[in-house]
Amino acid sequence: MLNIVIVGAGLTGVELAGSLAEMRKHVLPGDYPGMDFSTMNIYLVEGLDRVLPPMSPESSRKTQKNLESLGIIIKLKTMVESYDGEVVTFKGGEQIKTRTLIWAAGVMGAKIEGLPDESVEKGRYLVNPFNQIQGFLDIFAIGDIALMKTKDYPKGHPGVAQPAIQQGIHLAKNLKLMQEGEDLKPFNYFDKGSLAIVGRSKAVADLPGNLHLSGFVAWVAWLFVHIYYLIGFHNKLVVLSNWIYRFFTYERGTRIIIRPFYRKEDLVAEEFMKKQAE
Repeated sequence: MLNIVIVGAGLTGVELAGSLAEMRKHVLPGDYPGMDFSTMNIYLVEGLDRVLPPMSPESSRKTQKNLESLGIIIKLKTMVESYDGEVVTFKGGEQIKTRTLIWAAGVMGAKIEGLPDESVEKGRYLVNPFNQIQGFLDIFAIGDIALMKTKDYPKGHPGVAQPAIQQGIHLAKNLKLMQEGEDLKPFNYFDKGSLAIVGRSKAVADLPGNLHLSGFVAWVAWLFVHIYYLIGFHNKLVVLSNWIYRFFTYERGTRIIIRPFYRKEDLVAEEFMKKQAE
């Protein structure tokens, strides 16, 4: 029950592992004062040879160091073979008993009947520079399910929000051009950089121009980027003030889901009242 296995050490897996590690240290002991959380294990499993594969090797090294300082057990070059709800088995035979396995290794698009197999590669639809699925002019794919191979991205664009957002905006413009009988324009991805938060004052950033940030500076950058994209000044102010408060107090809102409890005598009395009413 105290073993948590996170599969996938990309942005999602790393940030989730860091959050759980900080909960283990600062939050859960207050919720369950009778438990020994030194026996709680958090495993981060990755099939490749480093954490944060989409980011630079430098950011990967610093991130792994930060994760290990938080007590997270990292297993690289490890693939999941099966999970039965109680035991996760890795290729090679190693097993970990856990009631909680979190999949953060990405998703695979559902194949649409009628599309040929050659239009699909590793669970993603092959598209041309206009986001048209291979072999079709009137079927488009964007985001995680689209595999657009270019010189700069021979394995396709990273499966994060920015490529999907930019492709969506670009496709809307191309659809308008189609309606007007104009030529379509190819998609060019503008990499605004990548940010990953590992924990309190721990983050990494890969910015354009081969600029790499880490530690408190990257963590502050991550906070302000997220606040910047919130809608409305009120929302930005509330989120910022909550973060500042929680940074110094470690307090969180209610997280525990408690099953309603009824005393036996209360249930008997309630049943008696129902019969009287009838």
